[in-house]
Amino acid sequence: MIKLLLLAFFAFVLGHILLRFARGIRATVSDTKPGKAIHIQTPIGTLDLQPKADLHPTLASILVFPGATPVESQPPEYEADVHLLGREFHLFVATYWTLTPADVVWEFYRRELPGWQESRQRGRGRSLMRREPDCERSVRVYSQNGSTLIENKVSMTGLASAAAAASGGFSDSSPRMLR
Repeated sequence: MIKLLLLAFFAFVLGHILLRFARGIRATVSDTKPGKAIHIQTPIGTLDLQPKADLHPTLASILVFPGATPVESQPPEYEADVHLLGREFHLFVATYWTLTPADVVWEFYRRELPGWQESRQRGRGRSLMRREPDCERSVRVYSQNGSTLIENKVSMTGLASAAAAASGGFSDSSPRMLR
């Protein structure tokens, strides 16, 4: 009986905490020229998702499969700023598509980016990743609705993301194709 009362009390306290957390979430959506921007504020942090008309120089430096074009239903790039529990993350993502089979596209990236680490995620395609002191760059290749999609992503944390946001790129912000 005491165990049941303790369990009920624990469930009540947990439910109360979750309800207070949910009430503290505020989200706003605004229209910008390249698309919809989203701002979410919670008791533990914020998320800002901004569509961008032009690619960030660091993202533009990642090799794109020849003949692949930006996905038309999205802006060329999405930028996300995440401030969560005192930590800061900054992401840049661009998605491309091609009718070339995913296996052919994958082999192209494996050949052209030999120093990048390979990872495979069930149901999410295959990825190549390269960690650097100031960021992590990745290319993900997957099939969807008869097309091959290519997602290029740059993620930064802490000081690197603050510097990139302030300058629009790294201190060496000259665009270059990474191999």
